[in-house]
Amino acid sequence: MSLIKATTAAIRDSPKEIFNRYLFICTWIWSFSGVAKGFDEGNIASLVTMAVFKTRFGIDGQSESEYSNTKGWIVAIATAGAVFGCLACVNLTEKLGRTRTMQIFTLIYVAGILGQTFSSGSMAGLYISRIVSDCAAIDPWSFDFAGTKSSGNYQLHFRLRRRSSGAWEHFSRQNLPVFCCLVGNPQKPSKFFATFDVFQPIIRIQGEEGRLLATGVYAIVKFISVLIFSVFVIDVIGRRRSLLTGICLQITTLLFVGIYLKVTNGRDPENISADPTARRASEAAVAAIYLHAIAWSIGWFSIPYLVSAEVFPIRIRSLCVSVLMAFHWAFYFGCSRAMPSLLAATERYGAFIFFASICSVSLVYVYLAMPETSGRSLESMENLFNRPWYTVYKIAYPKAEDLVPSPAVTDANERGERGKEGENGAVIHVA
Repeated sequence: MSLIKATTAAIRDSPKEIFNRYLFICTWIWSFSGVAKGFDEGNIASLVTMAVFKTRFGIDGQSESEYSNTKGWIVAIATAGAVFGCLACVNLTEKLGRTRTMQIFTLIYVAGILGQTFSSGSMAGLYISRIVSDCAAIDPWSFDFAGTKSSGNYQLHFRLRRRSSGAWEHFSRQNLPVFCCLVGNPQKPSKFFATFDVFQPIIRIQGEEGRLLATGVYAIVKFISVLIFSVFVIDVIGRRRSLLTGICLQITTLLFVGIYLKVTNGRDPENISADPTARRASEAAVAAIYLHAIAWSIGWFSIPYLVSAEVFPIRIRSLCVSVLMAFHWAFYFGCSRAMPSLLAATERYGAFIFFASICSVSLVYVYLAMPETSGRSLESMENLFNRPWYTVYKIAYPKAEDLVPSPAVTDANERGERGKEGENGAVIHVA
């Protein structure tokens, strides 16, 4: 109950002006900019597997490896367009403002979607149209619009609309390979992206309804975890503790999956299912994947957005956030394209050991260099970056003098000042 009480107190102490219908409606409508990206991600991964799509674009005669490569490019090339869209925001938002930039990007997105619709079997046209559409399907609304005290609850609530919409494609392209690996699938990496049938017998889920259930449950787990985290946790335990907790859980789950894949390497699904010990380990590995989704939701998914909106001064925030998002999408593209080859080259288990190692390095960096940004004043934030990055941990958590005064304290101080003015009978004006 302490988390609920703390959240209630934070909402109660927030400025009353933020609780109005106009602001809520504007923010709600603005959040729908994420629907563009979510709609694309939620459809393209399934669309490229349809027989009519393969026939229309002339890829039905490709070999398994050729089709896997083509499908990977169709799905991932959009993120390359997002890189250019992020960089375009740097000047557009400064010169035209956020609203006008959003309107322009909406027109670009519509043009890209129409290009995909009428590409009519032209693979080059499809590629170009997807790049164009995703230049505008990024989040040009990724700017801080609330105070540091309430930004966690306020921002993440609306970011959920974007991420939950895109959870289907993220599951099928990045996490479906994991599930296929868990049951000892010895096939080529392209199989990881093409079928869910190998995993379904292990948990006794059959058919298309079973496939939707499995992917839907995964999406729901991520949605609920982010919702609970954003409403009750983030502003109570802070950004730093949240990220450290998420990274530790990710390392644990990735290591477990990697070890499981190493132990069961070369065993087929029937053999694993017949062995009670291996079967229980397989079920535990599946549970670890869901736990990994929760860990990612409370760590690397949420915190970078909030911290990037809090640490930069307003005068350079647009530039910095745009550049950061460009790097984000560039790495996203690289990971999407490298995943099949990485799984094949490392016999599946090595990929997850590699990811755990990456998380371990990030854990050390976050512990040393990341401060707690929630509630800090701009002056306190500037002092943090005036010292060596590897010493930030010494003053990572703010003291009382580093915090922005709460509205209640500010109002009390103002009333006190007015009382003193009345007692003295005069007001001194400073030019």
